[in-house]
Order: sequence, then structure tokens, then C-alpha cells
Amino acid sequence: MKKLLLCSLALPILAGCALMSGRTYVEPRDYDLTLAPAPQINHWIVIGGFRNLSGTDRRFLFRENNGEMTTDDYNRWLLSPDQLLTRKVYEQFSGEAKKGESVRLNGTIYQFEFDRNAKKAIFGISYSLRPQSSQEQMYSFSTEESAADDSSAAYAAAMSKCVERFFAHISSKL
Repeated sequence: MKKLLLCSLALPILAGCALMSGRTYVEPRDYDLTLAPAPQINHWIVIGGFRNLSGTDRRFLFRENNGEMTTDDYNRWLLSPDQLLTRKVYEQFSGEAKKGESVRLNGTIYQFEFDRNAKKAIFGISYSLRPQSSQEQMYSFSTEESAADDSSAAYAAAMSKCVERFFAHISSKL
């Protein structure tokens, strides 16, 4: 009787081990934007806010051949795109060294994705700049950058290049 009881208790444990033995745990990787220093400007940028309408949260978002959008649960951004841009704008354009007029920056991110077939990063944003002493100006900016290979690190580096171009674009408008 004891043997039967022990066998009935051990059976679910052994079955669970057998089902899980084929899978290994994959540690998710978090990526940040790595940017070269932005061009020098004589303005201090104040973030009004970024909205994220790209469909991307923290997970990498891939556009497939048939228009399907897929996410990668194991490769993701450190923060959501709107938070990444906010933090990077503060790092690149804010600080005590900026003595000029303040400029308010607002934006809506509408593309922050990767095209798996073309192996490229795609970034698109509509934004406004409002200098302290003049009226608000509206702009739209989009760019693409090829990934060096099909790795997650290469895709993240390509998106970093896209954001660098955006910052250079902002600098040219000030």
C-alpha cells in the first residue's frame, strides 16, 4: 500500500520533469540607445512630452513580409521608446552649460520598429519646437538604418543611428 501511495505521488513529479526537460531558460536581454554626442546648440531643450503610438513597448517590434507585426520577448529596450527619447534628450541637450533660450519639445513617435526582411531599423516621429520667444513650429522626421547583421545588438545599434540623425535634425532647426 505504501509503495502504491509513493508511486502515485512521484508520478506527477516525474511527468512534470519529463515535460520540462526539453526547454532551457533564456535570459531576456535589455538594450539601450548608444548615441554619439549631439551637435552643440545654444538652447536648452525642455521636454513637453513624447507620446508613443508606434506599437512598440519595451519588446523589439518586427515587421514581417506579410505586414504582420511580431514582438520579441527575449530582446527588449531598457525603457519604452517615449521614455528612452526623453532620457536621451535630457542627456544630450540639457544642463547647466546651456545658457541660451529654452525650447519646448513635444513629439509623437509613430515608428520605432525593425523590418526583418530588409534587416533595418525604422524611426518616425512628428514633433514640435516652441522657442520661448516665438511660435511653435511643427515638423515630421523619419529615417531608416540597415543593421550590420541579423543580431539583436545590430538592430539596437541601427536604431541608435536613427535617433542620432533625429537629434542632428533637431539641432539644425534651432
